[in-house]
Amino acid sequence: DRVPFVYATINGQRELFLIDTGASTSMLDKKLCDEVKIYYMATGLEVIGVDGTSIPLKTTGRIPFTLDSIPYSASFAVQDMTSLRGTIGSDVLGFYRLTVDFKTCELR
Repeated sequence: DRVPFVYATINGQRELFLIDTGASTSMLDKKLCDEVKIYYMATGLEVIGVDGTSIPLKTTGRIPFTLDSIPYSASFAVQDMTSLRGTIGSDVLGFYRLTVDFKTCELR
């Protein structure tokens, strides 16, 4: 079971992010946002968490970040993610026409 990860740098902090091709929205951990001073706000909407509970949706504006030193920008949903610092979802993958090579676990 090969799981694709990539190093993302946001506001000067380098973190390991999961590439989640099944996620429609990229996400950042709330603690990461607080640490590197990324502004986020409540949207008034709710999402259903993996345990089936409703969670208030928070989001960032469009923020710059790098993946392996290549610059990108995107808006992120913000949640308490416990063990992950962030995910790159199909929103970013599709916008930048990135594909995942699951054999080598690399972005192309």
